[in-house]
Amino acid sequence: MKNKSEQWEQITKSFPPFNPLDKNWRRSGPIAGAFSVRDVETNGDRYWLMLLQLAAQNLSYNDITNLSLVKHRNYGNPYTVNCRGINIDMDYLKSIKEYNSIIEFSKSFTTNFTNILEIGAGYGRTAHTLLSLINSIRSYTIVDLPEVLEISKSYLEKVLTEEQFNKLFFITPTHFFTSSVLGGKIDLCINIDSMNEMDVEVVDMYLDYVSLNCLSFYCKNPIAKYDNQFLHQNTNYKNAISSGPIKKQINMFSDLEIQDAAPEYIKTYTPKDHDVLFAKHSEPFSYYYELITQQK
Repeated sequence: MKNKSEQWEQITKSFPPFNPLDKNWRRSGPIAGAFSVRDVETNGDRYWLMLLQLAAQNLSYNDITNLSLVKHRNYGNPYTVNCRGINIDMDYLKSIKEYNSIIEFSKSFTTNFTNILEIGAGYGRTAHTLLSLINSIRSYTIVDLPEVLEISKSYLEKVLTEEQFNKLFFITPTHFFTSSVLGGKIDLCINIDSMNEMDVEVVDMYLDYVSLNCLSFYCKNPIAKYDNQFLHQNTNYKNAISSGPIKKQINMFSDLEIQDAAPEYIKTYTPKDHDVLFAKHSEPFSYYYELITQQK
């Protein structure tokens, strides 16, 4: 009688000699993967989808309805889960939560959001979401690096209607800081997950601009830097911890350390002539914090 299945024949062949003195053997590698089914090297996709599924199940009926109004979300073939009949990826799940925060704030705002400025828009998921859901928008300006603008312009041209796309303006940081291309007051400025990657001097320049020219500011960035003892090192680690206005490293998987880091985050990202309206943890990732401020 065969005492080992073909699957386990293959699994045990991958086992290295077991070292009982290895204090990390349950963290990763073939043995941890075989018994715990959690080896990140072979199960990373699975765990990402599990996290996404859990987050999607917590979306409200209105969230699902709004997501369905943001067309062509799956362009680029992201990882998705199916929840209540629609495919949901992590980027647009976050976009809906960000939209909810902005709309909740807008209830106390004295004017509609007609002019929006986004600093560092990535490939354009936020612009896609807001232009799909907020009809009052007349202009949406994206400031980003030339290489990134090439991507966002191409992406947004494919996913938006012609009418929506024509509301967009794309400018580089150099053009932004050396000319008065916008003119007048901006109703809402947005920065999501990019000021933490900029040089401090550049962040200060943007925040000074927001302070003087933007009626409101939505900021969502990591609350601090990762303490790398909890994560695998990568070649860009030194650049990551040296950029951005906040250099403090914390355990991103400690709720107490995240809570303690909040005051510095709020102080750092609040423009000079703005008041804080609210600041809170941003789901589903524990280490992101969102802040909304309003011009005094």
